[in-house]
Amino acid sequence: MENDRQQSSASVIKIFILSTAYEMAEKGELDLDEKIRVRRKDMVGGAGVLNGRAGESVLSIRELLRLMITESDNTATNVMIDRLTFARIQDYCNTNGFTDTVLRRKMMDEKALRSGRDNLTTVKDVGEWMRRLKARKLVSPSADAAMEQILFAQADTECFPRALPQAKIAHKTGELEGLYHDAGIIYDGNKGYVLVIFSSKGANRGKTLQTMRRLTETVNESFLSDN
Repeated sequence: MENDRQQSSASVIKIFILSTAYEMAEKGELDLDEKIRVRRKDMVGGAGVLNGRAGESVLSIRELLRLMITESDNTATNVMIDRLTFARIQDYCNTNGFTDTVLRRKMMDEKALRSGRDNLTTVKDVGEWMRRLKARKLVSPSADAAMEQILFAQADTECFPRALPQAKIAHKTGELEGLYHDAGIIYDGNKGYVLVIFSSKGANRGKTLQTMRRLTETVNESFLSDN
């Protein structure tokens, strides 16, 4: 099935880093208020705001996680990978049944990409992550509520929010050349559902987004009419 096909995750992989951190905090293995210095050598390009700041910022893990999601900040993501470790994030995915999700490289690691080491996931894994978050069965009710609030603040609004301006949407996007993903929980009125759309091999970014927005509108109309 297409839902089970592993694909490049782009920045959608960051939701699994987020829940790893919150699960560790829930178990007393991590303090979300712990301060970390973001060193100049940690800073990478691409999405985000940290690499544009002068000097070396000192931020809490909570703040880094928020930037990782809302701004899709690649520097914050890499700092969190260092703090949590590849092994711990992968163990979280495997233990919680997200077995088709694989973290193989840091953000903006072009050498790893050229060698064929990309981060992978499936529509099924991402959809299940969102479903558990909505049901408050991902980490804990309080942790899930906190993570959902972060997803509500997603700065990239080109797909789901553009298609459904009346809805409240907790989501995460991901983008690489020829690829755009959007995944989240859509609340329209008093109803809510999970939607995950992955695209790949797109030759025209604008047309890809246009198609995804039309599909989002169609799904939303169908969901509302069926309930």
